[in-house]
Amino acid sequence: MGNSCSLNEILTMFSEFCYDNEGKLVICSVCSPSEQKLPKQRLQSKFATFNFDLLESPMEAEGAMSKKFRNLKANLCAHLKSASHVKEVKVSEIADVDFEKFDRRERLVGKRIGQI
Repeated sequence: MGNSCSLNEILTMFSEFCYDNEGKLVICSVCSPSEQKLPKQRLQSKFATFNFDLLESPMEAEGAMSKKFRNLKANLCAHLKSASHVKEVKVSEIADVDFEKFDRRERLVGKRIGQI
């Protein structure tokens, strides 16, 4: 993340982050419940969300990154290393494996039933 000069580069590099244009938020999709539509106040206070306006330039006039963008990058890095994020990633991976097992089983059962 150290070489990233724009929010789009960060969003491309780290697929777990997405940008919400309506709320002007960067959201960690691993740590935030995507199925639920939560009120904006609760979403900002409880889950992994980071305020940043995509229309603001990440660069200052001198060519250096703006303080707001540097803070965003630091907060995103800290979040990626946090224990809660690492735990959610592991839970998500386990759920994906379980779903794949279930899906394979369902296909196998369907084939067997189709042979009868």
